[in-house]
Amino acid sequence: MKTDAATDTIRLLFVDDEENVLNALNRLFIDEGFDILTATSGAEGLKLLEKYPVAVIVSDQKMPGMIGAEFLAKSRDIRPDAVRMILTGYADINAAMDAINRGGAYRYITKPWNDQELVFAVKEAAERHHLVVENKRLTELTAQQNEELKNWSTELEMYVQRQTIDLTNRNKELQQLNSKLRKNFRDMIGAFLTIIELRDRLLFRHVKDVAAISSAMARELHMDDDAVEMVETAALLHDLGALQDDATARLTNKDHSTPEAVREYQLHPIRGQAIVTALEDLKEVGLAIRHHHEHYNGGGFPDKLSGTAIPLGARIIAAADTYDWMMHEVRADAVSPERVLEEIKGMFGTQLDPALFEPLSAAVRVSSAQRESEEVDVEVELPCEKLQPGMFVTRDIRSGTGLLLLSKGAALTTKAIDALKRYHVVDPLKEGVFVKMKAKRQK
Repeated sequence: MKTDAATDTIRLLFVDDEENVLNALNRLFIDEGFDILTATSGAEGLKLLEKYPVAVIVSDQKMPGMIGAEFLAKSRDIRPDAVRMILTGYADINAAMDAINRGGAYRYITKPWNDQELVFAVKEAAERHHLVVENKRLTELTAQQNEELKNWSTELEMYVQRQTIDLTNRNKELQQLNSKLRKNFRDMIGAFLTIIELRDRLLFRHVKDVAAISSAMARELHMDDDAVEMVETAALLHDLGALQDDATARLTNKDHSTPEAVREYQLHPIRGQAIVTALEDLKEVGLAIRHHHEHYNGGGFPDKLSGTAIPLGARIIAAADTYDWMMHEVRADAVSPERVLEEIKGMFGTQLDPALFEPLSAAVRVSSAQRESEEVDVEVELPCEKLQPGMFVTRDIRSGTGLLLLSKGAALTTKAIDALKRYHVVDPLKEGVFVKMKAKRQK
């Protein structure tokens, strides 16, 4: 609560024609952290209001010359944002109502007052004043920054009366900031994935599949959205440290021909963590990456953790990683998901967390169903008459005599297709045109 911009002090004004009452009020509030002004008449109180900003005005009703209701009404013209209160005896309740109606008093306190009640009422009034002033500041700032928010002025006024505008605006600002941070986060993860895809397409396929299974497992375990996102992100990046300097190679658990190769492979979780932990938002992701090769019985690496000392995200990724490795890289023959699950079931309790077998099985069913309905890019050979604008060429197009007509990667336009058709009449192509098209993923 800040009332005076120069001093950051909450200032109160007490007005009463009796000095002993003012002294009592001073003693009551001396240790409450307020700056206190006193006046023995309404006229003196108005002069003080013209000189000093005041957050809360407390006035006696019965005063000679100018009664409290009249004083409060005049004080509104000088300090419209100040919260006004009236002190009155039990016999003057009607006068108190007059002060509320004419002077805009926030509430009345009967004399003799209860000290605790009066202190609470004044603090509540000071907080109300702060909300009114802060809401006005936010309204003006919003109008300057965004003309589109002019239509909010009426609603903002209503929020001021209900004392909720500050919370509403701050929530909106936090949501906008959160949306921006999430977009930046997704862009950052996308950049990492682009590096993986450019250097090793098999690894790119592997991390995408592990991420799909890991996130499905996290949902099976009823983890909240933030935790699911963390697990999925860690799964996407879990083998980032396995990329070697050679742009076409990566470390795998097959690279165990020498002790040096084993040690090199066992460093990749640490390297992966080191890459992502430089970013504040990815520290938890980094821990999941570091420990995804720990074994439930303590026989893994790099830190020999066991049981629930291994982060849950790392245990989930370990199960999904093992399944995908067995599904695609251990064998050359085609194998069903059910058979792989049966083969790795014995690893749960030793290498893998036994509580995760059922979530893995459920996630594999979900992932398999999604993959069956997923469309992927495939290369298709088409004759010239079936080409469509927007298709991308996947191989160089040459005329029958070897003249380069279009290079690999070019986007087909109506003009380019017409030109190809003319060349084909004069110098027929030896083969069709190879383009990229969407097709259902093969089972």
